[in-house]
Amino acid sequence: MTAFPYYSAAFYPKQEKNTPVISDADQVKTLYIGIEGMTCTGCEEHIRQAVNPLKGVFKVDASYKESSATIEFDPAQTSIEDIKEAIGETGYTVTGISEAPNE
Repeated sequence: MTAFPYYSAAFYPKQEKNTPVISDADQVKTLYIGIEGMTCTGCEEHIRQAVNPLKGVFKVDASYKESSATIEFDPAQTSIEDIKEAIGETGYTVTGISEAPNE
């Protein structure tokens, strides 16, 4: 059972790649989200599975080692609150959110 976290992603259904339509490329935002409670790669996959289906989400990188996720999304299609709620529904706690400056 101690090996479970390392292969737990095999139990998640394969998700089709979310290909959102960008309403305005200049409006794509990057969020850095602190997340408490992740302990393994299965936890990272749980976060990806929860956030990727949201409309307007382009990329989700989660790291249990850094207790964080980086999310690229179009705010015209989904909100920061929607992303925070999706993470909260997984049972993990959002500890902080910061936005990357526009480039």
